[in-house]
Formats: sequence, structure tokens, C-alpha cells
Amino acid sequence: MEEGQPGNKRARATQDDAESEQQQRGGTHLVVLLDESGSMSTQAATMLPAIEAALRAVARDTPAPEQRTCKVFAFADAKPVLRLVWDNTLGAILAAEGLGPGVRYVPQGTTALYDALVATLEHCARGATLLVATDGDNTSGTRTREQAQMALDAARKEHGVKVLWLAEGVGARNEAATLGVPIMEVPTAAAAEEMSLSQALARPEVHQVLSQSMAME
Repeated sequence: MEEGQPGNKRARATQDDAESEQQQRGGTHLVVLLDESGSMSTQAATMLPAIEAALRAVARDTPAPEQRTCKVFAFADAKPVLRLVWDNTLGAILAAEGLGPGVRYVPQGTTALYDALVATLEHCARGATLLVATDGDNTSGTRTREQAQMALDAARKEHGVKVLWLAEGVGARNEAATLGVPIMEVPTAAAAEEMSLSQALARPEVHQVLSQSMAME
């Protein structure tokens, strides 16, 4: 088929539309939404190193023919914490923006979970993975549970966004169940012991689930 024939024009138009949608949605393949409320204060020193190590493991283990991007956001105002870009063909991190002494994770205040969910879903590219890591339920913010549910449903059904929930505590588990999001189960050393979020992020089981999710088209 020649370059100027209708079939080629339609194919180019379809590709252009897809690329335009990716740009409008933020084009991020993995979005991490991290609880920074006051109850997370015991993990203030361990959370960012755990996140970075987990993302580097996923970047190393996820096969893909193109570069992938990741952004990490923190409650309650969903501010960006760091941004990673990796090239899966090389299995290496190309850039790590925001890492270093200037990055701060200071847990304080309440949990505006619904506000943060709605805000971060807008950054997810088609087929992206959203990982929510939280130890509680929504306690503040302007968005309602119904609005958060609508945003989640639209992202999953219309854009193929995969949502994973890493929960610590009863409140976080109840929130996931109410929103219809699967909880990532992490084995603990003892049946009565519950692992902290930063400890869970160090587990190979979590890395495996994230890698599998990232590999899915």
C-alpha cells in the first residue's frame, strides 16, 4: 500500500489519537500513591529507600521494548516525590529526578485518600499500574467516596488502569474492600504479626506482582 493511500492515513490517525490520549493522561506507566499521614511517622526514615529499591527491582525485572516511566506521589495533596525513567531494553535506570538530599517524606496530618486517588489517576497512561500504599482510611479532603469510586471505575474500564492496594491495618483493608480494589497479600514471619508498608515493599513477592502488572498490556 502506498504512503498516501487511505489505509495508511487511517493507521497514522489511529496512532496519533493514541499518542495524544497518552499525553493527555500523563503518560506514566507506574504511579505510586504513598500515604504521608501522621500515622506513618514510624516509617519516615524507611519509606523512600524502600520505594526506590522496589522500583529499581521492578525496572530490572520487567521486560518491555520501550522506556517506562514511574511517578511517586504522597498524600494529602498528592505532591510528586520522585520520578524515575527506565529503559527495559537495557535493564537500567536512565534518570532519577528528585532523588537525593532534597527529597523529603514527612508524615503528618490526616489522610485525604479520596482527593489523592482522583488526582493521581489523571497521571496514569492507558494500561498503567497504580499502586496505593496506605495504613488507614479516608479522614479528610473534599472528594467523597462515590467520586473516588467513579474515578477508579472509569480508569479501570475505559483506560485499562490496573489498581493494586498495599494495606497496613484494618482501616486500609476496609477502604480497599469498599472500593472494590484487590489487596496485595504479603506473607509475615508470624501469623499474628503485621508487616509495615516499608517492610512489605522490600518483599520479593511485591516486586513480582508489580513486575507482572507492568508486563501486561
